[in-house]
Amino acid sequence: VSPNGKMFLAKRVGDFPQTLGATQVESFIDEDIKNIPAVELPQDLFAESPLADPVIMLHSVVLPQLLYQLECYLTVISFIEHCSYNFPILGNCLCELSVDSVMESLTAKSCCMDVTYDRLEWLGDAVLKLLHTDSLLKWEYTSYLHEGYLTMIRSVMGSNDRLKDIAKAAGFDEFILLKSLNRKEWCPFGLKAEIQPVHARVDEYCSEDPLGTDDNVRRTEPSNKVCADVIEALIGLVFIEFGYEQCMKVAYEIGVSLQAGNVDNVCRKWSDISPDPNLVSFACDFVGVKKLLNQHLLVEATTHQSCLHKPVPSYQRLEWVGDAVLCLAAREWLFRRAEKLPVSKLVVLETTLVCNESLAYIGFTKGVHRFIDHRNMALPGRFQSYQLDLEIGRGLWSTDPPKVIPDVVEALIGAVHVDSGLHNGQKAALCVIEPLLQSLSHLLTNEFNNLTGLLHPKQNLYEMTGGIVSVRVYKEDVFRRLGFPSPLWNFGSRSSGGVGYVGVVRCKQILLAAAME
Repeated sequence: VSPNGKMFLAKRVGDFPQTLGATQVESFIDEDIKNIPAVELPQDLFAESPLADPVIMLHSVVLPQLLYQLECYLTVISFIEHCSYNFPILGNCLCELSVDSVMESLTAKSCCMDVTYDRLEWLGDAVLKLLHTDSLLKWEYTSYLHEGYLTMIRSVMGSNDRLKDIAKAAGFDEFILLKSLNRKEWCPFGLKAEIQPVHARVDEYCSEDPLGTDDNVRRTEPSNKVCADVIEALIGLVFIEFGYEQCMKVAYEIGVSLQAGNVDNVCRKWSDISPDPNLVSFACDFVGVKKLLNQHLLVEATTHQSCLHKPVPSYQRLEWVGDAVLCLAAREWLFRRAEKLPVSKLVVLETTLVCNESLAYIGFTKGVHRFIDHRNMALPGRFQSYQLDLEIGRGLWSTDPPKVIPDVVEALIGAVHVDSGLHNGQKAALCVIEPLLQSLSHLLTNEFNNLTGLLHPKQNLYEMTGGIVSVRVYKEDVFRRLGFPSPLWNFGSRSSGGVGYVGVVRCKQILLAAAME
């Protein structure tokens, strides 16, 4: 359109803002176009753009994301500086890591981000468990305690309430990333929130001030569970990046664990009771070590609590240690090998590796039961019954193994840890479960989404029914002795007796069905 044409002048008048008054418009219009005649314009000349102003629209979408990411970045930087000033050992570790790695350990699930602290918290829980185990075992005031008391103290030391108090005392709760990029939850710093926050995620965080102010948006406090999870995530991060020794120093610095004690001889040496050479040879081959410096540990690891005549304590303390060692070994292996799997699937894999059925099968097939020193008259029959179950092909999940077998397996792993330290203890744990690791390695190299085959059938039913249905297996004589009501079904027909196993299905402790194989 020519600038001198009538159409151009008409379009110029039409482009004036509608908010301007008539008098204002007249002041902007030249005298020579006041009386411009009506001009019929083509329709496409006044066609509106799909976006009134694409540039403003683009800034409206991108700018909040940039501000949100910038705020998260600056929060992590402030956290690193806070640790460097108050906790030098932890601060030095965090300074060597990328901001993204540290941000992962501070990001709660309520942020709805792709990466949260879930995996690190899951690993850190096992690390903390072993840290507490080592500190209690070598501390002069607790090294002599029974396994039951040690378990109770360890549970208290790793409880969420205690970890929450540690996190708040250290000031870590002020740097936890809680809010997702949502206009109902997050507002840029310095802007007043016009929309009252929605307190939907009460399990993730809570707020004290119900007013929709900027201070309210920024002062949201994390829940006790989130504070405890962040402590475990930081422990897991330090462990995976710097190792166990550095992790011990960090845990002691922030007050999570006790300082390593000076009790070197954790288990007494019994000079008058020497281990059987066959036991030494078998144990070293079973856990994959060349030799043990303190072979008397093997005597304790294979002594049943029914041996009251022996001055040797039972395997329970070493089993308590081996449980923590095996838990960390399995989780670290899965953490490194299955980098993309969520925690929910990692828990299923871990359960498969460390459950009693798996350890009992590995231990029994290699002959661990032949070296258990006991005075329990019922154990030989249990061993024979378990062997028969394996021979007839009942499967891993359909057997009822004697619990003493997996306990002794864990005690042997614990003996290596006590004798030779973390590195050899982890190697021993991985050596014991090597057959299972080979099978899992094959599954993890492929597309692995279905975990049904790895779940225990009872656990599978439990998850399918939302946790309201439970299954337990009894021997038939035990089932009848406990006084369960009849009838007892045997593949659809009533059974009045016999020898076998009975599956009992309950819903909220109400008996639904009882069936015998």
